[in-house]
Amino acid sequence: MSGLNHAASISAAYASSDALPHPHARLASGRWLAFTGWESNPLDSIEKFLSVTSNFLLSQVYPGANTNLTLGPIAKRRPRRYEAPPALPAWRLVSIEDQLLRFIEDVPEHEPPVLSQAEFAVWAEAYLDSDPESRTRNPASVKTPLGPYSEIIKAWHGVLPYDPAAVRCPVAFIRGEWDGLIPDEDARWLFEAFSRSPSKRDIKVSRGTHLMHLETMRPALWQESIVFLLGDDIALLPNP
Repeated sequence: MSGLNHAASISAAYASSDALPHPHARLASGRWLAFTGWESNPLDSIEKFLSVTSNFLLSQVYPGANTNLTLGPIAKRRPRRYEAPPALPAWRLVSIEDQLLRFIEDVPEHEPPVLSQAEFAVWAEAYLDSDPESRTRNPASVKTPLGPYSEIIKAWHGVLPYDPAAVRCPVAFIRGEWDGLIPDEDARWLFEAFSRSPSKRDIKVSRGTHLMHLETMRPALWQESIVFLLGDDIALLPNP
């Protein structure tokens, strides 16, 4: 069960390939899509954690199985000497102000906003709705599990909760230009770590952060996701 919990905690709480806005997409078997963002709808996580986790473990144990998995791409970094990952509580309270700061912190100061304030206001109400007790707190806040964040901190201290080399299906990383959680150096390490994947992509979308799925460049995220999941991207060599 510990392996199941570890794999679940690195996955995006809400994100799965069936959430793609393309009702007629034919998903190729064995496609693994990784894109950014995990805390946007935290309390809708348990069922999808289990679904994502089972698919992730399946991709390692039975590499020929039909696997469709989405998770946030986080790389392992070298352990820090004399420093262990900090112990974290199971939950934290996240207010609308906390979320807004998280949405805009990676956007360079000289760049125009990539998050619509009007859309954020609508999203914020839906976010509070995800926790029935959110509006009883001051300030209004959502009780959010810290499992994913804990695993990110562990990865940055040299402990990754899965083995990328055990994954044998196609893999795609789709990340924003300004993503502070998966910079180029980390993406390079992760790309090389999936050494047994038959097909890999590292796709960086301009003017995007770690929360690109709610920003102006989200159509690019959708399109790149759909193209990858449809497959048919490897040409067969003719018989000699």
